[in-house]
Amino acid sequence: MTMQTGGVTATEVALPEHDAPHVAGHGSRPRGERLDRTYLWMLLPGLVLFTVFIAVLVVVLWTVYVGSLVHSAERVRAHARWRRAAGSIERQDGTVRARTVSTIEDGGVDRFELAVDTAAGPLLATWERATARAPMLLQTQVPGVGARARVWRIRDAGADAPLVIEVRDPSVVTPAPDPA
Repeated sequence: MTMQTGGVTATEVALPEHDAPHVAGHGSRPRGERLDRTYLWMLLPGLVLFTVFIAVLVVVLWTVYVGSLVHSAERVRAHARWRRAAGSIERQDGTVRARTVSTIEDGGVDRFELAVDTAAGPLLATWERATARAPMLLQTQVPGVGARARVWRIRDAGADAPLVIEVRDPSVVTPAPDPA
C-alpha cells in the first residue's frame, strides 16, 4: 500500500506501509480499527460545554419564570389585603426624602423608588410599569426630593402591609389646596 501525501509517497521516505497512515497524519483508519483516545478527548470538551450550556440555560429560564410567579403572587396578596382592610385605612402626611430612578434605553422611566418621611417613621415605596406595553413616565414626572406626599396605610398593620403613597411634585403639577 502506497499513500500519496503532498507529492511524496510513504514508500519514497522509507516508512513501513503499516505505519504510513499514522505517520503521514491522515485521519482515515482501516476498517475495524477503533477510534483512538486522543480523538475522543478532543470531542469531550465541546460536548460537555454544549450540555452544560443547555442545562444552565434551562435552569436560568425556570428561575426567571418562578421569580415572576412569586412577584405576581405578592401583588395579588397585597391587593386582596388592601380590599379586606377597606374600613381601616388611615392617611398620613409626609415628605419625599430620597428617590432612585431606573430608566431604559430611550430615557423613559421604567421604575422608581421613593423614601418618604412621615410622623410614624420612614417608608420605602416602589413604582414600576405593570407591563412592557404600559406607558412610561418622563423623568420630569417622577416626584422630586422635598415633594409633599400623602400616605394611605392600613391602621395597626405591620411593616409588610401594603400602602399607597400619593405624591405631587411641585415642578410638574401645581397641587390643589389640601382639603384637610
